[in-house]
Amino acid sequence: MSLLRQLLLSVTLAMICILAGTLAFSIGSARGYLNEQLSAQGENAAATLALVLSQSTNQDPVTRELIMMALFDTAQFSEVRFSDTDGKVIFERKLGQDGESASAAPDWFNHLLPLTTGAAQRGVADGWTQVGVVSLTPHDGYAREALWRSSVRILVLVLVAGAAWALFAVWMIRWLKRALVKEVMNPVQSVGMDDTLEERQAPPVMAELASVSQAIHAMRERVRTTAQEQHAQIEQLQLELHTDAVTGLATRRYFVNELRRLLQLGGTVDESVQQDVTGHALVFRLRDLAAINQQMTRVQTDEWLRSVAQALAVQVRENGVKGAILARLNGSDLALLLPGVSALEANRQAQRLLQVLTRLRVTLDSGRQCRWSLALTDYVQGEDVAAVMGRLDQALMRAENAGHGEIEYLSGQDQGGGPSTGEGHWRQLLETALSRDQLLLSLQRWCDEPASGAVADVVRCEATLGLLTQQNEVLSAYMFMPAAVRVGLSAECDLRALALALSWLEVDGRELVLKVSLASLAQADFRERAMALLARHERSARNLFIELDAFALSAQGQRDYGVDVQQFCAGLAQAGVRFGLRRLTQQLDALRYLDSLALAYVKLGSDFVDDLPHHVGAQAILGAIMQTMIAMQAQAVADGSVTAEAAEQLREAGVRIVTLQSEAETVSALPA
Repeated sequence: MSLLRQLLLSVTLAMICILAGTLAFSIGSARGYLNEQLSAQGENAAATLALVLSQSTNQDPVTRELIMMALFDTAQFSEVRFSDTDGKVIFERKLGQDGESASAAPDWFNHLLPLTTGAAQRGVADGWTQVGVVSLTPHDGYAREALWRSSVRILVLVLVAGAAWALFAVWMIRWLKRALVKEVMNPVQSVGMDDTLEERQAPPVMAELASVSQAIHAMRERVRTTAQEQHAQIEQLQLELHTDAVTGLATRRYFVNELRRLLQLGGTVDESVQQDVTGHALVFRLRDLAAINQQMTRVQTDEWLRSVAQALAVQVRENGVKGAILARLNGSDLALLLPGVSALEANRQAQRLLQVLTRLRVTLDSGRQCRWSLALTDYVQGEDVAAVMGRLDQALMRAENAGHGEIEYLSGQDQGGGPSTGEGHWRQLLETALSRDQLLLSLQRWCDEPASGAVADVVRCEATLGLLTQQNEVLSAYMFMPAAVRVGLSAECDLRALALALSWLEVDGRELVLKVSLASLAQADFRERAMALLARHERSARNLFIELDAFALSAQGQRDYGVDVQQFCAGLAQAGVRFGLRRLTQQLDALRYLDSLALAYVKLGSDFVDDLPHHVGAQAILGAIMQTMIAMQAQAVADGSVTAEAAEQLREAGVRIVTLQSEAETVSALPA
């Protein structure tokens, strides 16, 4: 129990005792006074009646009886009695015998506080001779009623006084609490805080608290000085904890914590950004850090990484994105957090940073420049941090697999709920699929898109590698091949796809297109193993088309992968394999090397086809491509949805427009 409550309780008990004593003494005094009044009334009335009855004119018994009856009828006496000298009762009257009413006071009150009304006696004489004794007992009904009313009034007064004291006590407690809060608690709570509370110059509410207020004020000043010193030390420690020692950028922990905070609270979203999108995250991965460490000393590598980080930081500041955070996640990964920007703006920022990275590339001992892979994703408020980081990891896998050095963008909506797990899980999943023959080929038909309402002709089929999970779900190569490249199993997957394709061609006479990863071409034994498979299926190899990314023929692709694509294609062409190229319009420098391939077709990108009706430059590029195709007796193919205007220009240029139609057939297991 608090001190205030103890004080209030003690004072309240004292007040109750005082009021109860006052009530008891007041009622007792009134009761004593009434007893004395009744006794005096009886004595006076008895003396008067005896004197009247002693008159010589009143010696007649009838007259005496009339006088005593008249006195009794006044209702002031409860008993009137006259007896002779021998004690014989000559006249007697009592209340209750003739139906007189009782007192108005309740019975419990009469029993609790009884009035003592004794009988008053006087002698009656006839001359000098005593003839009898008159006895009068006063009636106490009126006295009891008066005592009852007086007691009620005193009790009401005591209760009113008690209630007033209770209200005063409650008000006093609240006032004391407010005074303590204002004079003690608030100043104490403000100790150690910044100067958010103004210094109070007014005197305290209670003079007793003046010394306490002065002591608290002095303590606040001492604590404030100490807190400022500790705050400076903490800031220095946090700076060291959240700053990478080599690059001076934020650490992974700081980056993840800031990302988590934005996901929980939401970022400041531009008007151009959708309401549910709160920003984007970008990751740069230096793929050749191990090679750089081998040819440069540690100090030189750290200096180069520091220069890259400083250049990126300068570019980020110049970009002017509010709240952008540049961090180093690990040895080879840098990350940039872009809160509150749209996808278009995030891509612009990433392109500017990519230019900085390209400018600062170092040349390796192999003669090629170091490679960067860039991944970009969005994040929404309420999303889990692991999901965002998983998408970045997935996009990095795709960027490494593509090898083109461009930014790989993976949106949370585009991912479609696909797995975004780490390398360990992917390695186990892929090794299990290879050992249990869980890889399969999904087939799609290339159908000519007719110019009119004619029936489309089937040109050839295209195979897409898939992985059958334990839940009987098929993951497309789009999902797991980036992981296969990361864990070094892309060649095994592509060789398994090649074997499945050749087994299908043994029983089906149609032509088949198979995509091969550029990372697989860089494997030392991939060409020999592929040639061995083709040697066992000579007849089937003539209907096989290997489709490559045009980046493999570009100068950058040659430097990045260090593989002679022309030599590889020449070796497979001896077995009758023909080749196709995709994304040629994005790698125009590959046109110089087309004549060295057994090229059957090239695919035009959908973006290029969409721009064709509106850009003269795209039309000129198409003309150059078609001249090369005519010279090589190859085809240019456009697949997917094509507008009528673009389709007309494509047909005029000689481009073959095809649509992809899925077949129910899948190739899942190699023949025994």
